[in-house]
Amino acid sequence: MRDILDIRRNLSMMESAFPKQLENAFKGMERNMKSMERFPVRSYEMGRRIDVPTIEQNTELKFLWWVGCAPATDLPCPKKLRKPSPKILNTAGVNYAVLGKNEACTGDPARRAGREDIFFGLASQNV
Repeated sequence: MRDILDIRRNLSMMESAFPKQLENAFKGMERNMKSMERFPVRSYEMGRRIDVPTIEQNTELKFLWWVGCAPATDLPCPKKLRKPSPKILNTAGVNYAVLGKNEACTGDPARRAGREDIFFGLASQNV
């Protein structure tokens, strides 16, 4: 597995040999801290639409719900997946919150495509 990752890193970072479809995603992650072209629905905006507490509202949380890059967009499929989560957590009485305005893209899509430089820049913001 490491060999495959090393090959992918070399192709992406050293030779710039990656699918053209990833070019916009890389630019978006570098410039706007988002992996999708669609405007992200930050978890604090989502909290206004669904009963989701932010870390500022619930400072005594037991669990942090990391919304993530794809579910934090207005794209139809991830949108369908993120809606049931707070309903389940609220019904179960789980003490949780989202980071809200402090949540940024993790850079995982860049890492999977071999762009460790973008990944480390984004991942370090979420510490």
